[in-house]
Amino acid sequence: MQCKNSSSAPVCREWCCDSCASEIFVPVDYEPSYCCSGAENQCGCMGKPINPAFCNVCKDKFCGVQVMPRQKKTAKQCLVEILTGNRFLALHEIRAECISRFDSHHSEAALSARWREIHSPFKEKRRRKNSQAFEYRIKEAA
Repeated sequence: MQCKNSSSAPVCREWCCDSCASEIFVPVDYEPSYCCSGAENQCGCMGKPINPAFCNVCKDKFCGVQVMPRQKKTAKQCLVEILTGNRFLALHEIRAECISRFDSHHSEAALSARWREIHSPFKEKRRRKNSQAFEYRIKEAA
C-alpha cells in the first residue's frame, strides 16, 4: 500500500496484524468494529474485530485460496483404506486412525458391523496374542 498521496499527506498508518501481530499499514480512517465486548458470550467473536486488518501472509492464509472441506468417509470406506496392507489393527486402533486421518468418528461397533459387510477373499481376522482383542487386515492382492 502506498502511504502518501501527491500532496504528501499520509493516507495510511501503522497497525498490527490482527492475527500474527506483525507490523502492517492500514488506511488512516481504519477503525476496528466490534459487535460486542466478548464478555457477554452471546456470539463467537470473543471480542475480536469484525473487520480485522491482516498482513498479506495471514490474508492469504484466511482469505486466499479456497480450501474444499474434506468429504467425510463412511465407516466401510475408512475400514478398507486403513486395513488394506500388511498391518493388523484392533478396532480401537482402527477407530483412532479414522479420527486422525479422515476426521470420521465411527464407533467400534459400527466398524465391526461394516467389517462383516466386506466380502473379500483377502480379509483376515485373528486374535491378538496375550489379549482378548481381535485384529483385522485386508491383505493386498498379489
